[in-house]
Amino acid sequence: MARPGFEAYFLFNDLGIPIKWSSTGFSENAPGSGVIIPKDVTHFAALMNDIVVKGQDTCDSLFSDKEKDETRLRVLR
Repeated sequence: MARPGFEAYFLFNDLGIPIKWSSTGFSENAPGSGVIIPKDVTHFAALMNDIVVKGQDTCDSLFSDKEKDETRLRVLR
């Protein structure tokens, strides 16, 4: 994590649930709160999941079925 502009990372699944995150760059939960996942990680994962779902819906509405996969790959590159 020595790259300029890089502070933290997190990975989340297709449901928006955080799976893995860095220990730096996110605020810690209060001791004894019983929460395992930091609230910042949960918040950012939910926002990113919303963006992904909205992007997928937009691609689905823009392209017809027969050209969907091929055209979507060209657009996303």
